[in-house]
Amino acid sequence: MPTVMDVVKPLPGILTFTYEDVNTMLNFQQLWIELVVWMRDYFKSTLENNPNQAAVENRLFGDLPMDFYTEFSKYFSPEISQQFLNLLTKMITINIDLVNGYKNNDDAALDASTKQWYQTADEMAAFLASINPYWNKEIISEFLDDYIKFKIQEIIAFLNGNYEMETRIFDDLENKAIELAAYMSTGMILMQRPPQYELPPESAASVQSRNSLGGDHNECTG
Repeated sequence: MPTVMDVVKPLPGILTFTYEDVNTMLNFQQLWIELVVWMRDYFKSTLENNPNQAAVENRLFGDLPMDFYTEFSKYFSPEISQQFLNLLTKMITINIDLVNGYKNNDDAALDASTKQWYQTADEMAAFLASINPYWNKEIISEFLDDYIKFKIQEIIAFLNGNYEMETRIFDDLENKAIELAAYMSTGMILMQRPPQYELPPESAASVQSRNSLGGDHNECTG
């Protein structure tokens, strides 16, 4: 499986990454992969009536979102970090509603959850593009839409007993998580560099978020 460092392309004007930069990349990779893994555990435990369902749900609504918040708050204000936390929690809630819709064979709930999931993903993409000039709404929307598509396909494959396909889709989800982590962490790194890069048009007005950045980082010399 590739790592986030395999996905990140060389950046013009940046000769070195700091230790903190690398940690940011790896932390975001871990968080997005954890989301993919725990959501997989949730739908399996729910559809199989596994007694560990409550424990998995506690992880999805407790430690994991707060870990995202902690990482975000290193670069953004508490208010911005809280907005991201709210959107992420909403995405997780809708995913759980969708799983329950499949469990109960509730077509109306499935349709409503699917529509709401894509709408919330669009909200998240727009929000992220508004707080970082190096995050593009269309690119993030594509990442999140692919995540939703793969997650639905994964659940259906599992319900149909096609476990080989479910495993392959899970691999696709992991790779998508790594790509999204690389994209987001690279954007955060660029925010701390001198403004010498071309901004995505729809994000050009988002310079205010620079005021919410963390402290200075020390360069790697190795």
